[in-house]
Amino acid sequence: MKNFIIWLAIAFFMFGCTGGTVETPSEPSEEVVLAPPNETVEECTPAYSFSEPIAGVFSETTVLTGTATCAIGKELEITVDGETVATTTVQGAAISIDVPAIKDGTLELAVMSEGEILFSTDWNVDALGNSDVSGVDYDPISFKEWRAVAFDIENEIEVGRVDIYMKRLEGNTQPGTNLLVEIREDDEGEPGALVDSVQIPVTEATLNYKWVHFDFDPKVTLSEETYWVVAKIEQTKNIKVVSDVVMMHYNALDTDTEGNDYTREMRLDVDDETGFGIETEWQPVAYDKTYNVLLKSD
Repeated sequence: MKNFIIWLAIAFFMFGCTGGTVETPSEPSEEVVLAPPNETVEECTPAYSFSEPIAGVFSETTVLTGTATCAIGKELEITVDGETVATTTVQGAAISIDVPAIKDGTLELAVMSEGEILFSTDWNVDALGNSDVSGVDYDPISFKEWRAVAFDIENEIEVGRVDIYMKRLEGNTQPGTNLLVEIREDDEGEPGALVDSVQIPVTEATLNYKWVHFDFDPKVTLSEETYWVVAKIEQTKNIKVVSDVVMMHYNALDTDTEGNDYTREMRLDVDDETGFGIETEWQPVAYDKTYNVLLKSD
């Protein structure tokens, strides 16, 4: 009997209680997450930064760059001297805007959005053409020798002035002699139909080189095409084979290379009876050179 009790005690400690109900583990309960009370989302305020634009050239395009944050979808308006020249919609952080130079001089360039000025700066725009007056090279212009220079217009502009760097050859002039500047359309690589013209007395050119101004009133609207500026002398009295001559300054680019496709000359025939010039054909100049002719807005 004593041995049975001892065995029963050993079995109890080894196998535990053999009677009663067996509890099965319950499924873990789902965790309940409580939302924070009345939490508000902070709004993002648009911010912009723009780089200073490089100097522009009349009629050409300059790229204005910048960055933006929290501004996707915002409309931007670009003005030059108060005139809207471009609009764009912000697509991301980087901003790149093509700005046409509709005038020359020191201009106010501004970027606006919803009536607010985001950026404003002075923008320097050069006249279109060659302003380098170094050197002593020149070609004559007379009633029987005409010169022409081509300009590629990148954006529509209004031209109010043509400047040519020139001087008169002789002190005495014939009465009724004028300097004549024409703006012409392009006709397969040479001057074509007349757009407009300005004439001034030949005495406006002096015996020393200077910029001679030819003002167009009203201004001439030039679209995105090629145009030619033709310089010539109009002599109405005392026509002579040798008479009033002005010297048109140029820079030689390469004297060993044939004339380029943006300069032309015409050498007129002379009528033996009247002495007036008779138009011939436009020809390339002798070698690669660029004349000092400028297009300006004012």
